[in-house]
Amino acid sequence: MVIVLLGKTASGKTSISDFLHREYKWKQWITVTTRPPRVNESQGNPYFFVSNKAFKHLIDNDNLIEYKSYTVANGDVWYYGCPKISVEQAKAENIVLILTPAGLHDAKKYFEENEIPFKSVYIAASESTRRMRLHSRGDEPEEVSRRIAADEKDFKDIEDLIDVTITNNNGSVAYPAVRIKCLASGGRI
Repeated sequence: MVIVLLGKTASGKTSISDFLHREYKWKQWITVTTRPPRVNESQGNPYFFVSNKAFKHLIDNDNLIEYKSYTVANGDVWYYGCPKISVEQAKAENIVLILTPAGLHDAKKYFEENEIPFKSVYIAASESTRRMRLHSRGDEPEEVSRRIAADEKDFKDIEDLIDVTITNNNGSVAYPAVRIKCLASGGRI
């Protein structure tokens, strides 16, 4: 089963995905980006970092389920996308995938056409918690403000896309991860 995590910036999606991978040996469906890696990020963790030319090649060869671009505070344009993986792998394993609401909208079609079971989980966190997390990881104040404002637009009216909402304000990813594991096992959370 594919578990799609959605959440506003700094809600804890990547930390929860990493926990599911580390503690439960779930596969991570690694997405692709043209943005530069942050401190403590590396190729394949949490993204495959590629050039604009390589990203365009993925688009031109229909190797992405979905993609989106963002113009950041300094004017640069960063692309993010979800590469296609083996349908058989997606059906046989627990896989966690982080997407935006627009990305989930496109991915749902791909999952349904290929009969890939999936659930969408919205990771909620208060704006004050998210701002604190963004500042603590060194994001520029202008970029923090831009991302918070963009989230308000991107996450408006997403209720129809979401199967479950889990709140992650306290920083402990174990509780959300256990609830997600239960969901993937067919349990109620």
